[in-house]
Amino acid sequence: MSNFEFLTLELETTELFQTANFAEKNYTEKDYEGTLTKVRKLAENTANEIAIKEHIVLPERSNFNDVLRELKNHSIDQFIIESLVLLQSLKIKYKVYNPSCS
Repeated sequence: MSNFEFLTLELETTELFQTANFAEKNYTEKDYEGTLTKVRKLAENTANEIAIKEHIVLPERSNFNDVLRELKNHSIDQFIIESLVLLQSLKIKYKVYNPSCS
């Protein structure tokens, strides 16, 4: 049983569920680097899905920072944006404290 079963309710979020499920699996196996990588992927894909649902046109080859910047420029729920930014900063902090992390 996953904490993210609700993501299976819509076709658009099934990929998010798979990534979240892998993150949970990594966590239970104490693979914290793998967990962080999956959570980052989950945040990136979630930001992209929000942009798509809100009909926000993104520049070609947008990275996570670009997507977050575009979401901030639109009237998207601020809590969602802050959550995505927090996930991004966790990845950066993890790299600082664990230089072996790619």
